[in-house]
Amino acid sequence: METENLSLEKYNALLNAINKSQGVIEFNLDGNIINANDNFLELMNYSLNDIKGKHHSIFCENSYSKSEDYSKFWEKLRSGLFNSGEFKRLGKNGKEVYIQATYNPILNSKGIPTKILKIASDVTEQKRRELQIARQSEMIMEMSTPIMQLFDNILLLPVIGLVDSKRVQIIMEEVLQKILDYQAKILILDIQGVPAVDSAVANHLIKITKATRLMGCTCIVTGISPEISQALVSLGIDLGDIETQSTLKEGVRKSISNLELKIN
Repeated sequence: METENLSLEKYNALLNAINKSQGVIEFNLDGNIINANDNFLELMNYSLNDIKGKHHSIFCENSYSKSEDYSKFWEKLRSGLFNSGEFKRLGKNGKEVYIQATYNPILNSKGIPTKILKIASDVTEQKRRELQIARQSEMIMEMSTPIMQLFDNILLLPVIGLVDSKRVQIIMEEVLQKILDYQAKILILDIQGVPAVDSAVANHLIKITKATRLMGCTCIVTGISPEISQALVSLGIDLGDIETQSTLKEGVRKSISNLELKIN
């Protein structure tokens, strides 16, 4: 980590410059609060009397404040190492706050750290928007991977849209759980709705078939168009012993035949 610290002279000049626009809080080397400006107090919904003399850990989740990472965090600051980044902190009554902050060791004339100056900007709304978008994206991916039970022991998963590493993880988790729930023996993985198959997508599909096999379930991949076939050959991708059928109809027929089911 990059080392960056402040002399007392520079510290006073910097403090005057930033006090009006950003949240500022000072700690001694043990992490106890010395002082905080109005911007910081307003952000965290505390008064100075509420926090003065208390430890920085009052702003942290209990699991983090008791962790080894947190201990190392303060060890580095006490040694004079500068730290910066985005942090989740807790205000009064558990208020969740996200800040972009720097922790600056303040040095005396001999170059020895004497206290820590923290400068913080509120990025809570931005972070909430990012988290909301991420949650919506996950919901859309889950909704676009519906797993249906066709017959006893046969599941169908039509995959529609692009397949990336994040989505394939969701698909795999859903598939394995449904195989367990329904004691499925065959999964039909229909990729007719996948617009393009490159080496990454092919490897993702291979991972799904291998995972289902470990659960004692055979995976039949259907919907492989001539274009996808040519792409796989051009890429030199060997699907190995993965069973394939050109259409979903053929995949269903093959599944019924494999299990020797009779349709009335």
